[in-house]
Amino acid sequence: ELIHEHLILLHEAGFVDGSIWKDGGECRLTMDGRDYLDAVRDTDVWEKTKSAVAETGGNATLEILKQLAAGFLKKKIEKHTGMDL
Repeated sequence: ELIHEHLILLHEAGFVDGSIWKDGGECRLTMDGRDYLDAVRDTDVWEKTKSAVAETGGNATLEILKQLAAGFLKKKIEKHTGMDL
């Protein structure tokens, strides 16, 4: 039941799409959901994201987490490649 409730929240946020039923159903990640997972997949990026949120009181929306993580990932890629993104 808890997983189902979280799937509903992810659906409402646009991170998953499809039929979300308690006794089955199918859902898939949307591009926003994939972008979020790609951004937080890197352990260093995720740790920096969590630390930034903790330093500001520990509360953030999923969209803010996604933007923070994407920003840290962008900086990491720019540092590695020497290219401005």
